[in-house]
Amino acid sequence: MLWRGILVIAAMLSLSGCLRTTVLQFSTGGELSENEAAWLRRFEEQHPTIRIRPVKLPAFSMSQHDSYVTYLSSGGESVDVFAIDVIWLAEFAESGFIAALDPYFTKEERDIYLPSLLEAGIYRGQLYGIPGVADIGLLYRNLRLLREKKLPKERSVRMAEILRGGVGHFVFQAAFSESLMCNLLEFFEAAVELSSDLRESLRQERTAWLEALARMKQAVAATRNTVLRMAEPESGELFLQKKAIYLRNWPYFLALLRQRNWRYGEDFDVVPLPERATIGGWYLVANASSPYKKEAAQFIRFMAGEEVQRTNLTQHYEKGKSPGLPSVRSLYQSAELRARFPELEVAERALKNARARFISPNYYEHSRIVLREVYAFLQNRQSAEKALARIEKQLAAAAGI
Repeated sequence: MLWRGILVIAAMLSLSGCLRTTVLQFSTGGELSENEAAWLRRFEEQHPTIRIRPVKLPAFSMSQHDSYVTYLSSGGESVDVFAIDVIWLAEFAESGFIAALDPYFTKEERDIYLPSLLEAGIYRGQLYGIPGVADIGLLYRNLRLLREKKLPKERSVRMAEILRGGVGHFVFQAAFSESLMCNLLEFFEAAVELSSDLRESLRQERTAWLEALARMKQAVAATRNTVLRMAEPESGELFLQKKAIYLRNWPYFLALLRQRNWRYGEDFDVVPLPERATIGGWYLVANASSPYKKEAAQFIRFMAGEEVQRTNLTQHYEKGKSPGLPSVRSLYQSAELRARFPELEVAERALKNARARFISPNYYEHSRIVLREVYAFLQNRQSAEKALARIEKQLAAAAGI
């Protein structure tokens, strides 16, 4: 009789909406888009006992990073689920800011993602981040200029072809920014397997570093050094103005071209970069101090799931909005989607051979060191050998060696 009474009371509480509601605080930085807000409502409809409260942070990437560090350093619970740049993952995991997600995702649930993207969410053998957006360097081609210059339209482009071009041939991002680091890694030969540890890589693969720097310097010189002032907007604008045949950029630029009514296969297309592209992207993570990790994992599973990513691709990305390319494997294998979005086949090929950036809890500090010295080299202010020596010396000092 006692158990029957308890069940009756539980049923009454459920019907009256009195069961305890969990409130998850969620941030992707910046303003929540209409698309994201709609998905939050959809999740709440499917999970009546969980509510999502958006937390607004600065839109600028590193300002978000600093805000998260401030919140999380004190063990605060001001955000339960949030999106981070993949290069922050090792730092946040090592600092104990984010929770390992292994207990909440089965092997089958992990295997829906492209392997290279899932691997980037793992640190010291544990899963900390789920890929929400696939970001990868791609080579954009102005097909009208290719035809005008009578250049071949092959499915792949070799580095030698890019490097022998002059002004108006190839543009990329060589201004002092994180994009320069991504571009640098893409000048390493594909056969080179760089160590994930930066200091180890400089010791073991020194010849490869010197060769990559030489190729990058040649590409910069071919633009008369104009790319040294170019980040993504400037290089993209040159391509849009039809002043460059080739452009290295991220997938978001596909949506921008659609906004400008550029037709894929007629006005432009994309092919994999000559060597190996750099992996970027944003990963969904859970606050290690959150008391609601199970619920957080449910929300992450939904927001990075196939339904959300398929809809983002077919209803938003196609219209020139830019939620990013999917990370879910099945969407790349869909014949229907590949027919509608030919870039999926190219992006999948690029992702299979992609290169992650160096894995370190001190990545941001280390990348600034590399960027300063490489930029000075590209400006002809020091030799490649001196740049590498200065990088090694500063990394040793940062490590207290």
